[in-house]
Amino acid sequence: MRKQLSIVVTVYNGERFIAPCIDSIYRDHPALELFEVVVVNDGSTDGSAAVIAGYASRYPNVKVVEQENRGLSEARNTGIRACGGRYIWCIDQDDWLTEGAVARVCAYGESAGADVIDFAFEYPDGRPSAQANKAVEGRVYSGSAYLDLHLVESPVWHYCVKRSFLLEHGLFYYPVVHEDTLYTPVLLFTAATVVYRCDSNYVYNFRENSLSTSLAALSHCRYLVTVMQQLEAFRSVRCHSWSDRRIYSKYLLLAFSGVYYYGKQANRADRRTLRRELPAGAVWRAIAYTLSVKYLIAMLQLRIR
Repeated sequence: MRKQLSIVVTVYNGERFIAPCIDSIYRDHPALELFEVVVVNDGSTDGSAAVIAGYASRYPNVKVVEQENRGLSEARNTGIRACGGRYIWCIDQDDWLTEGAVARVCAYGESAGADVIDFAFEYPDGRPSAQANKAVEGRVYSGSAYLDLHLVESPVWHYCVKRSFLLEHGLFYYPVVHEDTLYTPVLLFTAATVVYRCDSNYVYNFRENSLSTSLAALSHCRYLVTVMQQLEAFRSVRCHSWSDRRIYSKYLLLAFSGVYYYGKQANRADRRTLRRELPAGAVWRAIAYTLSVKYLIAMLQLRIR
C-alpha cells in the first residue's frame, strides 16, 4: 500500500537536534504503514550519521540518504526525489512536531486531496504565529487567491504538498539561502487547489546561531537579490493578467523588505555594492503594481543611504 505521507528531514551537523525532531514524529505511535521518514544526511561531519542509523534500525519506515554536503536546498531536493508518499512534508532538523501531528496531516491529505495543505505552527513556549491567516478552514482556494487573501508565511514546513503535483511542475528548490522566500510563492501560485487547516502541527525552534541568522548583512542581501531575480523571472513568464502581477508583486516586495532590513545593517561600502546589484527595475515594477507607498519610501531611502 502506498504511504499517505513522506516526511523529509534534512540533516547537517545536527547531532544535538535530530533526536527530539524524530522522536516527535513517533511520539504518539502513528500507524507506520501510513507514512515514511526520509532522512537526508547532507555531508555531516559530527555524529549525525550514527544517530540517524539508530533510528533506521529501530523503525522500518525510516529511509536514509547520504550525500556530500550540498546545502539545504539540494538536500531537500534529494529527499523529494527519494519520497514515495502521496504527500511530502519537509521539516527542519532542529524543530519538532506537536502531539498527533502525523495522524492529522495524513488525514488532511486523505480528506482534502488539495495540491497544497497549509496549517498553523507554534513556538516552543506555545505561542502561535503572530501573522494572521484569513483563510476559512477547509475551504478550497486557488493558489493565486490564497496568495492574495493574506501575506502567507514562507517557511516550507507550513505546507504539505501533493507529490504528483510537485513532480509534474518540477517544483524543486533553488540553491540559495532564503530559499523559502522564493519557493513558497512559486509553489502556491502554481497550485490549482490550496486548503488551510488551523491545527498547530509544527514547533519552530528559532535559534540565533542558525545559518539564516549568522550570515553577514551583505551576504543576506545578495542571497535575497538572487531570490528577487528568480521571482521576477517567474513573474515575467507566468503572470499574464494585471491581477496576477499585483498578487505576485507582493512577494517580490517581501524579499525586497529583507534587503532593506539587512541593508540598514551593512556598512557604507557594502550599501554602495548593494545599490549596484539590486534589480531596481523589478522593484519599481512591483511597487507600481501594488501601489505601495511603504516600499516606495524604502526604495528611496535605500538608494540615498
